[in-house]
Amino acid sequence: MTNNLNEKKGMIISVSIIVSLLFALAVLTVGMVFAVRIKIIEDGKKQPQMSTQLLVDASAGLKGKASALRLCNNEETADKVMEEALVYAVRAETALECDHGVWSECRAKEAFLNDACALLSGKTSEAMKKSDLLYAYSSALLDSLNNSSEFEYNGELIDVKSDGEFDEPTDDDIEKAKAKIEEILSADGAEYSGAYHGKISFEIKSGARHGYAIVKGDKICEFALSGAENAEGDKSGAEEKGAEALALNAAEKCGFDGLSVYSVFEVGNVTTVKMCHEIDGAACRDECASATVEGGEVIGFTAGECEHTHSLPTVKVSETDARKNSGSKSEGRLVTTFDGTRDRVCYEYVIECEDGVHYVYVCAENGNQMQIR
Repeated sequence: MTNNLNEKKGMIISVSIIVSLLFALAVLTVGMVFAVRIKIIEDGKKQPQMSTQLLVDASAGLKGKASALRLCNNEETADKVMEEALVYAVRAETALECDHGVWSECRAKEAFLNDACALLSGKTSEAMKKSDLLYAYSSALLDSLNNSSEFEYNGELIDVKSDGEFDEPTDDDIEKAKAKIEEILSADGAEYSGAYHGKISFEIKSGARHGYAIVKGDKICEFALSGAENAEGDKSGAEEKGAEALALNAAEKCGFDGLSVYSVFEVGNVTTVKMCHEIDGAACRDECASATVEGGEVIGFTAGECEHTHSLPTVKVSETDARKNSGSKSEGRLVTTFDGTRDRVCYEYVIECEDGVHYVYVCAENGNQMQIR
């Protein structure tokens, strides 16, 4: 099969849809996002230059750390470098979101930064193995920003997990997927643009807006539009409760029901709602679906990986006892996570510090701190 998404210049990238399992990392740069968005409101003309500079600086930092990762010969030193590189990758991804560039030209950059975050937050051995590739793409990204050169990326950083070979969609498959998009998204038209890993992709048009949508099976697993027509100065969709209802409704219409709201982030007129399944009262925070709401409309949605089955261990530690090892005075919530080997269940605590918001995870099996983000 051929993935020709990067060859389709008419397609755009969803501004606020991020791989679900990395959403907590974005809080490391939430102060930067607010600063950029405030600047947008105060002086729209100067904002693109400001966010572009932030993007260039973060990309240069990512390139430097990727270079250093190539020199690491043990996982202990690599872990520290990966942690620093991850911060730059998230900053670059957030700055790109605020840049207001031509979205069809940003798609490859967004895909690369998304995969870089996944690689840097995953297994150390895998990041070390792919450090040369990470450095090459980081260098190409910085060059494209400084010299306006073309940047291409086709997902090489991440090994795609496949459930088997997929057949090319038939004409009937394409027509059924097209009809679903036009019905569910009220699209004026959908043009087939490619297929990969069982997914059928289309460029779509809705009124004056353009975007893309992806269908897998009988579900719309992702779509994005260029922005709400009445978004300027309109915050009707940015109220948290309204945005939550819109997001859940969009997820259900696309075929993903039974989700619960995990978190809500509001930046300017844009609200991002993360949603996930709950298993035995624990939120699957690694597999959040995400919806972007602007101007009272859902302009973007991705299902992430929220359809997996899980086998959770037994909760043995109460929240009250777990809190003693969290450093928090507030009640935590039960969430699931995957440690690379098995499902884990832990309590998540949100702690505000002078340098921003941190997430502390305490294992619900033994009561020990498990992770801090």
